[in-house]
Formats: sequence, C-alpha cells, structure tokens
Amino acid sequence: MTDIANLITGSEDEWLEALRLSTHDQFDENIGEDVREYLADSLTESAKSALAHARRPEDAALAFTDPNRYVPGIPDKRRFYPDDRYGPTTGRPEPDPAEARRYRDRLVDELHAFLCGDPRYEEQRKELQAEGGTKAYLVGVIATAIAPLFGSIAIGVAPAIALMLIAIARVGLNAWCAGKKGLPPLD
Repeated sequence: MTDIANLITGSEDEWLEALRLSTHDQFDENIGEDVREYLADSLTESAKSALAHARRPEDAALAFTDPNRYVPGIPDKRRFYPDDRYGPTTGRPEPDPAEARRYRDRLVDELHAFLCGDPRYEEQRKELQAEGGTKAYLVGVIATAIAPLFGSIAIGVAPAIALMLIAIARVGLNAWCAGKKGLPPLD
C-alpha cells in the first residue's frame, strides 16, 4: 500500500513531469498520440512558465484558477501581456484577481480535505493506495475528484493541483495538514 505522505516529496521537475504524464493520459485517445503529446507538453510548459514568473508555487497556481482565462488550461497571459483580445470591446470579461484567489483558496480547502483525511475522499484515497500510486496518478486522482466542484474537467484543474503539490512537498504533508489552511495568505 502506498502512503500518500511518501508520494508528496520531490522536486519541481518531478511534479511537472507528473503533470505531463497525468494530463497526457486524460486526453481522449481518439485525437492521436502526437496531438496528446503536444497538448500535455504545452500544458506542462505553461505551468513551468507560471512557476518561473511567480514567487511561490501557490502563487503560480493562481494562473490556473482564474475562471475568466482565455484558453482553458493555459495561464492567463493578459496579466503579463495586455492586448486587445480582452475587455469590453471583445465581450470577454476582464480578469478578476479576487475571483482567482477565491478559486485558489477553495482548491486549497479541497486539497486539504483530500490529503488530510476528510471522509468525503476516503474512497479515492483507498483507490490510490490500492493502485500503488505514482505522482502522476496522484495528480490525476485528485484532479478527477475535485474538478466537478469547480464545474471543470480534470485537465482544467490538474496544473493548479500539481503546482500546489510542489508547495506542499516543500513543507511536508504532515506539517501542511497541521496548518489551518496550509498556506500563508497571498499578498
């Protein structure tokens, strides 16, 4: 049996590779292997880019929790590169950093529930332990369990989950679970 705490270790590169593997497997097999590889690689590069532009992994997760982002699963580049694709003239809503933080906070709450023993996720934790999980499998199981709460599919929340797991791995699961929210407030 795999202990979840033993899985939540490792470097940023290990978690980014876990994101790539888990998202690759979530794309429909009918679209072709080369397209699946391209999409998984693109999503992983977006997460890597968000990580490079953020002070902390949990801040990088904000790029994937903005419900108004232009392309599902890709960081919202308008925060860094404003252009005419957004705003009142296009019909697309302006980004709302407060809403992104609320989504991120809700994601943290659900991750805390999943990882720290909430009975709502007991079945998924047992499945993970029974399957002898890997980091990629952990990202996929958590994304599949949590995505419906956000009106999303697993691929839509997987990058934020992987980025949050980087933050959790830095402090250790037991220490993170012991904290009220597990993360310091955003600036």
